[in-house]
Amino acid sequence: MKIQEIKSPWLVQRAKFKDVKIENIVGIDSLLSMDYMGSAEFEFGGLPQSLRRMVANFNQYEVFTVNKVKDSEDNSMRIYCNKNVFEPVRENAIHLSENSYGYKEVCDMQKYIKGNKDKNNFWWDIDQDYFIFFGKDKARKVEIAMQKLKNKWS
Repeated sequence: MKIQEIKSPWLVQRAKFKDVKIENIVGIDSLLSMDYMGSAEFEFGGLPQSLRRMVANFNQYEVFTVNKVKDSEDNSMRIYCNKNVFEPVRENAIHLSENSYGYKEVCDMQKYIKGNKDKNNFWWDIDQDYFIFFGKDKARKVEIAMQKLKNKWS
């Protein structure tokens, strides 16, 4: 699959990690509680289409650490993306951490970074197929969830 040019983020799904043990992870839905976005793009197939593309290119994906952006507990930003487009995705992720508006729906990453831990702690660009979150422990869970999906769909 040819890598598309990375555009500015537009469709960013908000979510929150569930308190789930590693042995109970069976895929993304077991790991995350998705926020209701209210727009048709999120409700009518955007998420599963993005997941299918990510799984189809599973061997190109990895978790990257962005030390420039940290949350209030000093956890570095993590990005799960195709390694062939990490640099432009990194720039998009930094932009998302600094700007709440300018997308189809509000991105609340700034609130999380400033310490509001009751809100979302996971963001997913469903057009460009990458995840953003904070913390090494969550990185391992994301990798396991995606591996389980690959095994299930292969």
